[in-house]
Amino acid sequence: MGQGSDKTQDIAAHYELICADWRAGKEVYLAARFDKHGQAGLDFLLAQLSGGGEEKIRVLTAALAAEVLSKLRHLDFYAPYCDKLVGPLCALLATGDVQLRRKVVIALGWVGGAGEIDVLARVLFNDDDALCRAWGAASLMQMSFHRAQGEELRLKTKAVFAKAISEEKDPYACGVMIQAAQELFSKRWVSASAVEGRELEKIEKGRRAAVRFLSKWPDSRGGCNTLHDVNNTPKRSRGVSQSNVLRGRSLSSPAITSSSPSDQTDKSVPLGKY
Repeated sequence: MGQGSDKTQDIAAHYELICADWRAGKEVYLAARFDKHGQAGLDFLLAQLSGGGEEKIRVLTAALAAEVLSKLRHLDFYAPYCDKLVGPLCALLATGDVQLRRKVVIALGWVGGAGEIDVLARVLFNDDDALCRAWGAASLMQMSFHRAQGEELRLKTKAVFAKAISEEKDPYACGVMIQAAQELFSKRWVSASAVEGRELEKIEKGRRAAVRFLSKWPDSRGGCNTLHDVNNTPKRSRGVSQSNVLRGRSLSSPAITSSSPSDQTDKSVPLGKY
C-alpha cells in the first residue's frame, strides 16, 4: 500500500515539473523519461484529461500520453490505452491554437487506428494550416508502424493521398504528403532534400508521379475507392476548418515566401519509423 502511494506521488511530482516547464515555454527534457512509469504513468495522464484545466496543458498531456504509448507499443496494454486516448485527442482537434493542433495531429498518428483514418483525412482536406495538413499525411503513414495494418491502410488512404497531393498548394506540405505516401506504398517520387529545399520542379514532378500511381493502384476492398468517394466524405471532424474551397493544383513561388507556415517546420514529426 505504501509503495503504491509513493509511486503515485513520484509520478505526480514528475508531472508537475513537466507542467512547470510547459508553462514557462522551456524545452521539456523531463518528459522524455515519463515512459519509465509504465502503465501507472498512463493511468495518471489519462486522469488529468478527465477534468478541465488549461487547454495548453491538456493538449500537451494528451500528446505526452501518446508519445509514451508509442514507446511502449510492444506491451499488451498498448491497444486498450490507445482506445482510451483517441477520444480526448479527437476532441482536442477543436483547438484554435495552430501550434497545439499540430501536436494533436501528430499524436493521432501514434495511437490512432482504422477509425481515425477519416479524422486525419479531413485534416488533409480542410485544415487551414499547411503544417497541420502535412503532419496529417505523416500521421497516416505513421499508423502503419503502430496500430493500422499496412494493406488496409493503403486501401483506405490511396484516394485520400491522391486527392490531397493533387490539390495541395503549399510546396512543403505537398512534399511531405508525397514523402508519406511513398513511404507507405514503397515508392520513390521525391527526395527529402528537395522537400526541405522547397524545390518546386522536383516536388511538382513527384506530385505528378504520385497522383498517377495512386490513381491506378489496385483497390478491390473497402475504404474510399475513388476521388468521388473522398469528395463526398461528410465533414464531421472537430476543430478542422470546413472550407469548401479546393486548393490550387500548381505550386507557385509566392507560396514559399514568409507567408508559408512551413518556414516554422515542426521537427517533431520525422517521416521515418519511430
